[in-house]
Amino acid sequence: MDAKKPGPGRPHSGKKMITLRLEPDIIEHYRATGKGWLARINETLRRSITARQKWAAVRAAKVKKPASRAAKANGGQSSDPA
Repeated sequence: MDAKKPGPGRPHSGKKMITLRLEPDIIEHYRATGKGWLARINETLRRSITARQKWAAVRAAKVKKPASRAAKANGGQSSDPA
C-alpha cells in the first residue's frame, strides 16, 4: 500500500479548521499584534475556558451557607412556601 503524502500547506497540528465570524475591531486588535495573531486568539479562548473551569470548581467546592435565622426559628424549615 502506498502511504499518502501530505498535501501542500501546513501539517496538521491536532487543530480543527473552522470558519469563525468576529467583529472587525477584534480582528484589527489581534492582527495589529503581528505574526501569530490567530494563535493568540486560540490562546485567549483557551485561557477563558480554563478560568471558567477553575471558577466552576471553586463554586462547587464551597460549603453550603448555614441556614438563615428565620429558618432556625422555624425548626429548620424555610418560611418560603414552595
